[in-house]
Parts: sequence; C-alpha cells; structure tokens
Amino acid sequence: IGSVLNALAHWGRAEEALALLSRAMVFNIATDSSHSSDESVTSSGIKSLNPTNASPCYDSLLRAFAKCALLRRPDKKKSKHSSNKNATMASATEVLSRARYILLTHMPEVGIQTTNHTCNAVLSGYSALGMGTEAEQLLLEIETLLSQSSSRPSALDTACYNSVLHGYSRDKTGIKSAERLFRAMKEQTPLHEGIHSTKILPPMPDMITYASMLNCYSNNRMGEEAYSLVQQIERPTSACYLSAIRALERSNDPASPDRVLALIGQIEQNRNERGKGPTTVLNRRVFNVAMQCMIKRGDGAKAEEVLDKYLNSNSSREQNDAQPYILALQAYENTKPVNSRKEAAKSAEVLFHKMQLLENIPRLDAGTYNILLNCFARAGMASAAESLLEEFAPTPESHDLVIKAISLSDDKDAVDRAWHILYQL
Repeated sequence: IGSVLNALAHWGRAEEALALLSRAMVFNIATDSSHSSDESVTSSGIKSLNPTNASPCYDSLLRAFAKCALLRRPDKKKSKHSSNKNATMASATEVLSRARYILLTHMPEVGIQTTNHTCNAVLSGYSALGMGTEAEQLLLEIETLLSQSSSRPSALDTACYNSVLHGYSRDKTGIKSAERLFRAMKEQTPLHEGIHSTKILPPMPDMITYASMLNCYSNNRMGEEAYSLVQQIERPTSACYLSAIRALERSNDPASPDRVLALIGQIEQNRNERGKGPTTVLNRRVFNVAMQCMIKRGDGAKAEEVLDKYLNSNSSREQNDAQPYILALQAYENTKPVNSRKEAAKSAEVLFHKMQLLENIPRLDAGTYNILLNCFARAGMASAAESLLEEFAPTPESHDLVIKAISLSDDKDAVDRAWHILYQL
C-alpha cells in the first residue's frame, strides 16, 4: 500500500491516494469539517492498517495533496488574465487546506502519530507556492499541538523550518519575515508561546537553512546582505556561494565585482584546505553567474581574473573550451566609461588571440568575431575593425560594426571609408 501511495504522491493524484488509504484504514479520512472520520469504508478484502504504523502512509497521502496543489498553481506564461490566475491559485490553496485539515484534525482524532515527515509534507506544499506566511502559521499550530503531547518533544526538526524559509524566499514580500525566522533560529530566541505558555524554541540552523536565506537574498537582489551572510558560514558549500554570487549579480551594488572576486578566492582557498569539511569547487554554474556579474558591470579585467581562476581549478578539457573566453570578451565589450573603452578593446584583442590558439575547438564563428568588432567599434578603433573584418566570413552585422567604428573615429577620411564598405555590401 505504501509503494502505491508513493507512486500516486509522485504524480499528485491526491483523490486516488485518499480513496486507497481510506479503504486500507477501513474508515473515511475526513478532509474538512463537513465529513466525519467515523464513517466506515468497505475494505474489499484488504487487511486494515494498524493506526500506530500508518504514519508513513499518511506522509505519502499528504505529499500527494502537496504535489496536486503544485500542479494547480497558476502558470505565469499562460495565466495572462488576473481572474484566471486568482481562480487557479484558489484551487491550489483549497487542496492544501484539505491536507492541513487531515494533519491538524483528522490524524490526532484517530490516533495517527504526527511526525516531522508528515508535517513537512504539507509545509513543503505551501513553500512551493511561495506561501511563507501560511506555512509559518501552520508550523506554529503544529508546534502548539505537539507541545501538549507528553510522548514527543515539542520542537519540529530543522527541515520543517527550512521549508518555511524556502516559502518566504519565493515571496517578494517575505524578506522581513524570513530574516525574523532565521534570526530566531540562529540566536535561539522563542518564536512563539503555546496555549500553555510553553516557549517554543526553533532548532539550530543547518547548511540548508543558510542556503535558503541566501536564496531569499538572491531573489530580492540584496547582494550586500548575501555577501555578509556567506562570510558567517564556517565552510560554505558551492550552492551557498552560488546564491551569494547570484545576489551580487542581481543587485545594484557598485562593489559587486570586487565582492564576487573575493568569494571566488574563498572557493579556491576552501578547495585547497582538504579534509576540513565539504569540498567547494569553482564549477561551471558558479563561474557563469560570476561572469554575468562582470558582464553586467562591464568589468573585463575582473572577468579575466575569474576566467584564470576557473581555468586553473578545472581540467585541461575546460581550458580548450571557447565559451568561458567568450564571456570574458563580452565583459570587455560592455565597458561603461568612454575613456576606458580603447584599453578594454586592446585587452579583448589579446584575449581573442589566446582563444585562437586553443586546441580541439571548432573554428570561431562570426558571432565571436563580432564581439571583438563591437569592442573596436565602441572605442572608435576603425583601422583595427577593418583589419579584423578580413579574417573571417562577415555577416551584415559585422559590416554594421565596422561602419560604427569608423563613425566614432577621428579619422578625416571616415566618410569615404564608410561609403566604401557600404558599396561592398
């Protein structure tokens, strides 16, 4: 029965899971106050489950409801009309309300043990929908419920609290609540008092807690806060660094390139300190986000520093891959100060020649040449652009960039040269 329920949970087939478990328990499983749990159900020869051993089956049932709610959430691409979006969200919330009733009302009534797994099954449903406030409210109700029981400790485990944090991270208005919850876990301050004035202390944060908080900062473009938090982790994982660097990339912090470079240096240092915790590596995902930060700020020099660190920490196969070099070229291409563009174009040209010497890569396409052409164009380096144009099979965009380079140059014969290129077309 558990195996079938797990399969149904995977596909979010909540109604079938409910019907199956009701037959196995030989009584109706109430999902709202209009139904009673005392109503018997025909078992069709199935031996009834012992309530003391049925908690894992209820865990699967609640996960089926959570997945069903997730499947009903509004699709941002398809739900263009607010009325349709609200109706879809209401449908998903109604499914979770039924799971909530099973957890808080039905299970205690029939003597099914409430575990961290059963609680987290419903909490993760709210979390996936970005309903952090509702998830925390449910968590506090469960804590109050468990504090009245002498057979279990009052506090839920860290995974349940992480689900609430994850829910806040998906809600653009949930940053303050996420910080409050994270602070209570870190400082071990009471989060809530139960009906018997029992102080409920949240569990200590783990690495997933920190990662969830970093993800929350990332989603809210809070780069400075993410950078400060990752410094407080003794041995951050690659996922923690990824969220922190993504937060810096998304933020408007002018110090982002320096901070990203500092975090890359920490990854290198942690990688060299073997045997002292989880190994962190400058993987492709971390590298790509770091390079996007440099491209956004137009900082080619720091992009090339990140490139060198990435190549030094990875295999020779990665060193013969043109794509990392192209990202560095794009950072030079996006140089902001006008008086720095000529120097950036010269540095881009040097890097481009390094790419041409790479082994085991296909011939560089016109798109790559156009990046360097645009560097020359933005710097007004007409002669360099015209020379480069002769090295490959140009596209119409290539000629556009050369004409742009000529137009931004101080050459006296700029008009004649531009007309000559236009005549060639």
